[in-house]
Amino acid sequence: MQKLIFAAFLSATLLACSDSAEQTAPTADPIPEPLWTNTALVETLAGEVNGHESAAATWSWKGIPFAAPPLGELRFQAPQSVEAYSETLEASDFGARCVQIDFTTEAVAGDEDCLTLNVWRPQTGEEGLPVYVWIHGGGNTSGSADQPDYDGANLAAESNVVFVSLQYRLGPFGWLVDPALRTGDANTDSGNFGTLDLIAGLEWIQSNIAQFGGDPDNVIITGESAGGINVLSLLLSPQAEGLFHKAVSQSGFLVVSTEQDGLDFTAEIKPKLVVAEGLAATESEAVDLLAGMHPDEQRSLLINADPASIINVVPRIGAGLLSMPFIYADGHVISGEGEAAFSSGSYPNKVPLIMGTNTGDVRLFLFLLSGHLLADPPLYNTVADIGGKLWKAVGADQLANTMLQHSDQPPIFVYQFGWGHHEPDGSGITPQPWNYYMGASHALDIPFFLNNLDKSGFFADFNFTAENRPGREALGAAIVEYLQGFVTTGEPAGTDLPAWQAWSSNPGDGTYLLLDGTLDEAIIAMQTDSFTVESVLQELDAIPDPELQARVRAALLDLAVTCFVVSDDPVNECDVE
Repeated sequence: MQKLIFAAFLSATLLACSDSAEQTAPTADPIPEPLWTNTALVETLAGEVNGHESAAATWSWKGIPFAAPPLGELRFQAPQSVEAYSETLEASDFGARCVQIDFTTEAVAGDEDCLTLNVWRPQTGEEGLPVYVWIHGGGNTSGSADQPDYDGANLAAESNVVFVSLQYRLGPFGWLVDPALRTGDANTDSGNFGTLDLIAGLEWIQSNIAQFGGDPDNVIITGESAGGINVLSLLLSPQAEGLFHKAVSQSGFLVVSTEQDGLDFTAEIKPKLVVAEGLAATESEAVDLLAGMHPDEQRSLLINADPASIINVVPRIGAGLLSMPFIYADGHVISGEGEAAFSSGSYPNKVPLIMGTNTGDVRLFLFLLSGHLLADPPLYNTVADIGGKLWKAVGADQLANTMLQHSDQPPIFVYQFGWGHHEPDGSGITPQPWNYYMGASHALDIPFFLNNLDKSGFFADFNFTAENRPGREALGAAIVEYLQGFVTTGEPAGTDLPAWQAWSSNPGDGTYLLLDGTLDEAIIAMQTDSFTVESVLQELDAIPDPELQARVRAALLDLAVTCFVVSDDPVNECDVE
């Protein structure tokens, strides 16, 4: 299970020319001209949807189904076509969150009928706008598209784009491999239901976004944390070929599981599920019962079990996160080479790419899950520093170097977000103790990238003050301008902004863009240092105090997001069970 926990921690807070397209492609007649009329009422291929006026002089349409509800027999199948609406769909409210563990109560929440998307666009008659697609994070086991930080109105208005946010099945409902679930359909048999949901959403965009004034030939997929993981996984998907044209991964890195990972996981939870459903008194009895079950009976167990029973048998990490595998290298939905496809160059979707990390990515997880370290600032700060560099190595630098070995890979632009970084002397621009706890934390970049610095939320409430407003707004405006250049031309650029040079590993070349700031202004500059896992571990080995070095190493091994790049024996050292 060594890869499973690692993948699940990435939160904070993912079908073009095959049988999958046959499953999800709309069957209605094409929409006649004109496509976009600058009104709230829009004719999609499934029927009329009625939106509403939203902030920043935009229209919004919320909770639009892009696939059939994955209920009953459809629970563990590839997404199916959405049925046509018999009446106009009032798209005024977000759809239900997908089934997950609630972050605050640790109770099972959400609904399986959750495959919806949301659209914002400016109230203008302009057509052919770039399409900015947001994939939420949450370790692929939690999260939703309805969070305030993800509101698309400001970015749609400021950047003149059609903004779309997608939901997708999570946890075991999103990724599950079991022989009893196989139907002979390559998509369903892959177990990559959450990935296929994202692909179905992108197909919906191809078929319908022109009706909202968007350009289906200029789609950019973006996401943070697990959303970034899912963005990178879609680069590996033959089923997603042609569905997007640019990509942004924020604090993501590639996590791909094997089919055997999935089979081992399902074999582990099924006896627990039998007990949870009241079919056996003990797991030992459940194992014997399962051994005698026909595959059809096992399938019936999986598709008819209470959603809470399924969620509750998956190991929990905390903060709403589950420990399980996802994104299977099945050879159909995801390249059978997995991560190695980036080395071989066989990955099918080579598009202009922005990717980067935050200096405090690891600091957030230390705060949430290793709070006992807070009382020892030298230890806490050193673990956060080493961990952040490891994240940058695997989340940006090493992957950029690997992908750019191939001449047909378009430019890659790398950043590091440092606004609010921790200053040991207490002079940080965010308030204490939060500057110490989280610094430029995981997910703090989201309101900057999505132009939502005016929204209340977990990170805004702790970090945004009247004093640091000028600097953060200057940085946010610059980031939005870079992104507008990227969605328009494939190069992040803006008027009077420092040139964001494409990644280069040549000594002396600009390698990544630092995005930081003071209380009063943005700090944006090209930097030339880069990291590999090996170089960061050498830095760890060079800590002069042997006791501190040992304690830092122990803390990194104790934290799943860093254990697997530090450990010499991840199978035995990194499994929390």
